[in-house]
Amino acid sequence: MGLYDYLPLPPEKRHSKRITHPYIIRFKPLKSANWDSVTLIDISRTGACFHTRYQYQANEEIEFKIINPETGVEGYFVCSVVRSQKSKKMKILFKTAVRMIDADEPSFAIIDDIVRINGERAED
Repeated sequence: MGLYDYLPLPPEKRHSKRITHPYIIRFKPLKSANWDSVTLIDISRTGACFHTRYQYQANEEIEFKIINPETGVEGYFVCSVVRSQKSKKMKILFKTAVRMIDADEPSFAIIDDIVRINGERAED
């Protein structure tokens, strides 16, 4: 038994299964015309985390696009920044976490497919 085994694990911040597959997404602040491409750290039906060049403010709204690589269908989301903090691994970037706040059901289905596909790969 380890020194910290008696401590309870912190509660999961997301309310749905997350995967850590390196999908590329496009995002931009809601009022900007300039899209940026980044690789996801992780994603779930309710949120995502990725590195950004700029630090975003909590509750700032961004647009987010992801393509299902198997079907080519694009999903579109409006997200709210939960946190944006200096990355410990990549000193010039910020680790930004967002919560999905608006999307249509086909967009959520894309994330469900991505999570399902990668969950099946992880079990192989």
